[in-house]
Amino acid sequence: MKSLFDPIQLKHLRVKNRLVRSATWEGIARPDGSLPEEAYEILIEG
Repeated sequence: MKSLFDPIQLKHLRVKNRLVRSATWEGIARPDGSLPEEAYEILIEG
């Protein structure tokens, strides 16, 4: 069995490993792009 960290070919797409992370969106950034304190709490707890 291959390792999760081995490259793999999926048809015409070559990926460097088999790890996948889903996209997330918290929607709590301020209009200027800065982050409020609760954003850091999500990062620490999450």
